[in-house]
Amino acid sequence: MPPASPGAVPLAADTAAGADSAASTPVSGSTLPESLPASAPLSSPPPPLAGLAPSIPGSRPPPVPRPSLPPAPASIPAAPPLSNPPSGSPSAPGSAASSPADVGVANPAFIEERARHAYETGRLDVAEGYYLQLIRLKPKDSGPWFQLGNLYSEQGRLDAAERAYRESLRRRDDARTLHNLGLAQVKLGIGALREAQKRLPPNDPARRETQEFLRILLESIGK
Repeated sequence: MPPASPGAVPLAADTAAGADSAASTPVSGSTLPESLPASAPLSSPPPPLAGLAPSIPGSRPPPVPRPSLPPAPASIPAAPPLSNPPSGSPSAPGSAASSPADVGVANPAFIEERARHAYETGRLDVAEGYYLQLIRLKPKDSGPWFQLGNLYSEQGRLDAAERAYRESLRRRDDARTLHNLGLAQVKLGIGALREAQKRLPPNDPARRETQEFLRILLESIGK
């Protein structure tokens, strides 16, 4: 091996020796003091900036004053009463003007008189309406049912006449109502016998009986 050149630093041995010498040699001019000096007191916070309102964390801004309302009056004056419209003036919308007919709407005597007048003057449809209205007002009265039976008999509505007479008899047992009911039933019987006579064959014995009954009934009522 060639001899080491002067000034070359060996790697392993010199490095360890240099480390030992560095550890044993004190650092000049940089010795640490034995104790640290006491810390100086903290200075007060800087004053707030000009133009900014001081604020404390968590605090609310002061409430904004509201304008005061004028005091309420002690009492409210009552509204003047409504005056009735003058006579002859048109009524308010939705209100029905009273008429003489409205006065007797719920008066049974008035309705009965109107029904009788309509019946005597031949206005049977008008009379029927009045009698039906009278039945609603006086449901236990037999008179309106009796008059309806007579009205239906004149119109040839014999089925309705028979029912009306029976309703009248349910409320009052009356001989005249029985008489009119019998006449209505006789007329119904005549109509049924005439229809049977048309449908029965000429040689059927029932047809001869029908003709005989029909003859007796027609003679009994003068036809």
